[in-house]
Amino acid sequence: MTFLLGGRTGFNLSSLRSDLLDNEIAKTNGNKKARLGINAGGVLELNLTPYITFLGEITYSMRGIRHKLPEEDIHVEIYEEYNYLEIPIILEIRVPLKTRISPTFHAGMAPAFLVTAEVIEEEGSETSIKDVQNKTRSSDMTFLLGVGVESHIGNGRMYSELRYSHGLVN
Repeated sequence: MTFLLGGRTGFNLSSLRSDLLDNEIAKTNGNKKARLGINAGGVLELNLTPYITFLGEITYSMRGIRHKLPEEDIHVEIYEEYNYLEIPIILEIRVPLKTRISPTFHAGMAPAFLVTAEVIEEEGSETSIKDVQNKTRSSDMTFLLGVGVESHIGNGRMYSELRYSHGLVN
């Protein structure tokens, strides 16, 4: 059994579902797009066997959505930005190959705690920013699934991963 400490950085592509928001967008023929954000933090890796690893992480995760509501004379863009401190707890299955590259499969849970929540509305040349943290749930829980590749480089390792997370809290 071995312990490893490391850092991680990547990108989030997030979207939100809301009956209220989806109905408003549908009524106005608007559209919504995912938010591209940063996901960065640290990871503690506990190798239980050569094939099974437990990962504990602490990450800063930028989530949200952007939507456009067409008005008659003017375009309205609304950005909902939610930033969280996440603590993913993940079980990783590694498929060792006789090369320096190994595929990995992940599953786990990630409790998350709201750090900031803002709604930014751009209407024409005017911009308004509203802090909505007190109107937003202060925590979240997501289920994670993912695949990846572990590459051995010298004495170190580099990971490339693709994860899908699904919120479990309304």
